[in-house]
Amino acid sequence: MKLKSTKRLLCMLLCAAMMLSMLPMPVYAYVGAMEYNPGNVTAGEETVGGKKIFYLKNDFIGFYVSPDGNLHTYPSQKSINEINFADYTEKNVFIMQFSNDQEIWQTDFYSVFLATQKDIKIDDSDKENPRLIQTMHIGAGSLGHAVVEICYKVVKLDRGAHDIYLPRTEIIYKDSKDDGTTWGIEGRATLIESSGFFSGDNRRLLWTTIHRNFGAVGHNIKPNIRINRHITESYTSDGVPNKLFYSSPLFPEESYISAENVDEVYTDSFSYANQFVALDGYIEFTGWAWNEEKQDYEGILLGGVEGHLADKFNDLNDYGIYLKYDGKDLFAVHDIVEKDYYNSRALWGFRDLYSNTEGKNPPPDPVTISGNATYLGIVKDGSKLVTKPGNSMDGLSRDYGKNLLAVFQGEFEEKENGDYICKGNSLRLAPAITASWSITDKSTGIVITKNGEIKAT
Repeated sequence: MKLKSTKRLLCMLLCAAMMLSMLPMPVYAYVGAMEYNPGNVTAGEETVGGKKIFYLKNDFIGFYVSPDGNLHTYPSQKSINEINFADYTEKNVFIMQFSNDQEIWQTDFYSVFLATQKDIKIDDSDKENPRLIQTMHIGAGSLGHAVVEICYKVVKLDRGAHDIYLPRTEIIYKDSKDDGTTWGIEGRATLIESSGFFSGDNRRLLWTTIHRNFGAVGHNIKPNIRINRHITESYTSDGVPNKLFYSSPLFPEESYISAENVDEVYTDSFSYANQFVALDGYIEFTGWAWNEEKQDYEGILLGGVEGHLADKFNDLNDYGIYLKYDGKDLFAVHDIVEKDYYNSRALWGFRDLYSNTEGKNPPPDPVTISGNATYLGIVKDGSKLVTKPGNSMDGLSRDYGKNLLAVFQGEFEEKENGDYICKGNSLRLAPAITASWSITDKSTGIVITKNGEIKAT
C-alpha cells in the first residue's frame, strides 16, 4: 500500500507541475495613494458617560480620543454612544533606543513607557480638514520627563493597485477608478521637550501604537491576519525600484520583527471594514524643488507612493520600523520622536467601508472564517490519503511521523468543504522543485482537496 501511495503522489506532483505552469500571477497590493486633505471632515467634543470625548469623523470613519489619552477608531456605523471608552482600539506607548557611538542603536522593546494625556485640542484652521492635537507626558520626578505632541488627521486612500504599465513596481499614482471606501487616521509625533533620563545624545524615544484586537474591530468574529511584503529585484535607469510583492498569513510571535520591506499588516476576511496598519515602503527617496508660488524650496517625492510625503518637511520617515503580533494585539513601532525637522509617523484604518448617509447597510459578518496555513501535509490514513494543515514542516513531521508522505509549502486558505485553495502564485512541491505561475483571474488557482488530490480551477 505504501508503494502504491508513493506512486500516486509522484503522479500528482508531476500533474501539479504541469498545471501550475499554465496558470496566470496574482497581484498583491498595499494601501495606495493618499489624499491628505479630503474635506468634509468634522471635529468636536461630546460628553459620554461623564467623559469628555474629542472626535474627528466623516461619513465613513470615526476617530475618538478619551480623557485617558486612549484612541478609538471605528467605521462610521458605530455611533459615539455605542463605544466602550473604558477600552481602546489604539494606545500610545513609548520605548527607548540606546547607543554608545550614535551609529549603532539598541532597542529596548520590553521597557515600555506609558504616557498620560496632558492636553488635547482641535485645530480647525482648515475648516474642511480639522486636526486633533494631543499632548502626551512621559515620566515623572527624578527620572525626568518627555513631552510629545501627536497630530491626527482623517485621510483618504486608494485601496491599492499596481500601475498597469509597471506591474512589478510599487503603487505610484492615484487610481482614478478607486471606489473611495478606504479611509485612515494619519498621526505625526514630535518631541516638544525632554529632561533627565529622556534626554541626551545617546538615547531616543520610539513612538509605538498598540492596536487592540487587531482585525476584529467593528466585527463579532476573529479574522485571519495577513502581512504584505516586497523585495526590490532591480532598479530602472532613473533609479526607480522594480519590486515583487507577496503576502502570507501572519502568525503570532513572542518577539518583535523588523518592518523593513513590510508594506502593511491587514485582514481581508470581511466584505466590510477590513483593518490595515501601514508600515514600510511608501517613501523611497525625496528631493527639493522650487515652488514659484511660495517662493521657497519644498520637499517632493521622487520614489514612492503619491501623497505619502509629509507636507511640512522633506520627510523620509515611513510608518513603522518594527512590529509584533501576539495573536490578539498588533504592536507597531514607529520612528524616533525628534524635536526638530522630522516627524514620527503612523497610518491605520479600514478598507471596504460603507457611508452612513447613503442608506446602504453593511453586510453581516460570516458565521465562520476559514483558517490559513503555510504547509499542507499529505498523510496516509489507513487505506486513504488525507490533507492536514500546519505552520511548519517540523510540526507536521512531529504530528504524523512516517505517515506523512509529502508536504506542500505555499499560501493556503481552507474552503467550507475542507479543501484548500492556494492563494499565492507559487507552490513548493519538493525541496528542489518550486512551481510558480501568473494570474490575471482571481478565480484561477490550484486546489488541494481534503483527500490529497490536486486540481486546477
